[in-house]
Formats: sequence, structure tokens, C-alpha cells
Amino acid sequence: EQTGVLDNALTLMELSNQADQFWNLDKVRDFFFRETQGNVFELADALANQDLKKSLSMMQWFFSRGIKVVELIGGLRNQFRKLLMLKLNQGKWSKEELVKKLGMHSFYFDKTMRQSKLFTLPRLKKIYTELYNLDRDSKMLSDREEDLFEMFILRLFFSS
Repeated sequence: EQTGVLDNALTLMELSNQADQFWNLDKVRDFFFRETQGNVFELADALANQDLKKSLSMMQWFFSRGIKVVELIGGLRNQFRKLLMLKLNQGKWSKEELVKKLGMHSFYFDKTMRQSKLFTLPRLKKIYTELYNLDRDSKMLSDREEDLFEMFILRLFFSS
């Protein structure tokens, strides 16, 4: 399974090369970033739906691909910051103003807007606070990052 992403990228590269498109390093990085970003959305959806099994499965997906906890925390903090900003500013600005203020592409904005409706404001604040705590703890206990991330998910599901 770890080679699945690479196999997909190589297949796309081969097809693109047949169409006389050149894949440079930036294009390969962009491919991997989009897949990771898409799965940050998927993990956020699992947290919104309070689907523990899916959340833990997504966690394992990231780790099996060698994605570091610090990178995952960064992606989630970015996503939940945007979700929180959308929730706090809903109705205050137009879509165009929000897209500009958040520095988002309109596709990601629409997807994030739909996702924000799955969360209550208190739940978003709790997740964002727990992400901050996870970030701090993972820097102090770097040898146990994956365990800390699992505990982060479990706290979201089993603490009040």
C-alpha cells in the first residue's frame, strides 16, 4: 500500500509523457501535496462526523506514507484555522472577500465552507485548541509523536 501513491504518480507521469507533457520536480511535489491536502479534508470530515474508525484509519494512512506528525499537525491546523475563521465570519463578508482574506482558491473555499457546516463553533474551538496542545507536546516528546497523535484523536472522541 505504501507504493500505491507512487504507482499512481508514475502512471500519471507516463500518460502525461505520452501526451508530450513534461513532469518536473515541482509537478511531482504538487501531485503529492494535492493528495495529502485532500486527505486532510477527509480526516476533518471524519472528525466532523465523529467517526472514530475513519479518523484512526486516516491517521494510519498518513503515517504509512511517511508523513511526519509535524506536517500533519500543520495541515490540520491550517484547515481548522480556516474552518474557524469561516464559522466566526459567516455572514459578515461576501464570498469574494472571504476568499481573499483567507488566501484560498475558490474550489478549496467552497469545499471548506461545506465542511464548516458540519461543525459547531465549540467543537471547532476544541479541536483547534487540542491541535495547539498536540503541537506543543509533540515538540517536547518527539520520540512518541505518533502515539501523541492517536491520543489527540481519542481525546476528541472521549473527553467532554
